[in-house]
Amino acid sequence: MAVSREYDVSLTFAGSERSYAEELTTLLEKHGLRVFYDANQTVDLWGDNLYERLVTIYREKSRLCVLFASAEYARRLWTSFERKAAQAKAAESEAAYLLPLLFDDSRVPRLPSTTGAVDARLLSPAQVAEMVIKKLNDKTVAIGVLSTVLAVVAQEPDPGLHQVFNTALERSKITLTQHQRWSTHHGLVAVIPEKVAPVPVVLTNLVPDIESVHRERAASAGPLKVGVHSGKIPKGRSGVDIALAVDAARSAGVEELLTASKSRCAVVVSDRVFQTVVTKGRGGSNPTAYRRLRLPDGSQVHVRFHGYPRPPGDEPETPETPKASAGKSFYFERDVRIGQLGDVYLGNGNTFGDGYRFGSADDR
Repeated sequence: MAVSREYDVSLTFAGSERSYAEELTTLLEKHGLRVFYDANQTVDLWGDNLYERLVTIYREKSRLCVLFASAEYARRLWTSFERKAAQAKAAESEAAYLLPLLFDDSRVPRLPSTTGAVDARLLSPAQVAEMVIKKLNDKTVAIGVLSTVLAVVAQEPDPGLHQVFNTALERSKITLTQHQRWSTHHGLVAVIPEKVAPVPVVLTNLVPDIESVHRERAASAGPLKVGVHSGKIPKGRSGVDIALAVDAARSAGVEELLTASKSRCAVVVSDRVFQTVVTKGRGGSNPTAYRRLRLPDGSQVHVRFHGYPRPPGDEPETPETPKASAGKSFYFERDVRIGQLGDVYLGNGNTFGDGYRFGSADDR
């Protein structure tokens, strides 16, 4: 007997990815899909045996399951129950059922490394929604417009902020409608469609023009922070991608670095922009001018300051003495040679990942 599917898509995620899951749910439901998202089922789940109910949903009642893979997801007890149920269904299904969505480089238990996955750090919720719909219905839909999100934030109320932005737009020959920009209590936000100006143009033309115009102001004008993010942006003035650009620019960590640098402007780019634009040198971007910073929600951003060839506090350390080791070679400078793999650039300070340092006690 055929099993009735209550849901087209079920989502399994940890709390750190809730905002992304909520936006993905909203976009999918707007296109007529039935989505299991726990916050929308509070009354229905109230009083139920949650273990039995969730196992049934993830193993029997869904056509597809999107798994939000992250370090927190791998640690949580309830996500472990959901994952095991979804994996049991995937093992029985001839068609793809379990769709991993990566939020970091953590390994999810029992999830084969050969399983096809997509990287949420490089894709907006709208892009993932398009892929889910294509997977379910073999239909191509367009959700949102590929755009750059720009947040310009002043440390103190700045009545001249909009004039700075307007002048920079004129110099960059970029025209925006009133619907593509708006004021907030902390500054201004602009959504610049790809057809108006691609991300590399925004980052390497408009942003430096904002810095230049701001430097021409009186010294009494306080420092600015410019957040740059990109993604497919649905209609409206909310969502994960807009919030990320604003949060990046307002981050306390950026504030501290800006104060320490004594610069008048900090440029903060999301990891998505850094990976797709800066590291590739698009538009003449220079990745060595940026310093990585982790935000409280776990997301990564990259910061640079005007007037510094390298970010303050990111000076190279004195190389450690290589250890003698048969069959291996270690060379601890900016480019790190590991065995016969050749020279591999691993980021500022010779670190790998979150602080793993070759040649330290971690490597013994």
